[in-house]
Amino acid sequence: MSAKSHVPEGGIAPTKLVELLAPALGEDVAQQTIERACQVVGCDINDMGRAEALRVLEVVAEQPGLVGITGRFAKSRVLLQWK
Repeated sequence: MSAKSHVPEGGIAPTKLVELLAPALGEDVAQQTIERACQVVGCDINDMGRAEALRVLEVVAEQPGLVGITGRFAKSRVLLQWK
């Protein structure tokens, strides 16, 4: 991830998505998970609006095990905090 991430109006910094996953998954796995989910969604990790961020977290939430559980938790936090 680039150190110069752009956050569109009403968007969510990709670092925030990684921060939401990192406590349970670790920084490296969280980063890789978000990058892979961005590829699936087809969005640019450095130019992601709120809708794209939620789609990315939906992809993460569909994963089995701890990754999916963490993704569902992160998505609910985004929905509650960034209405």
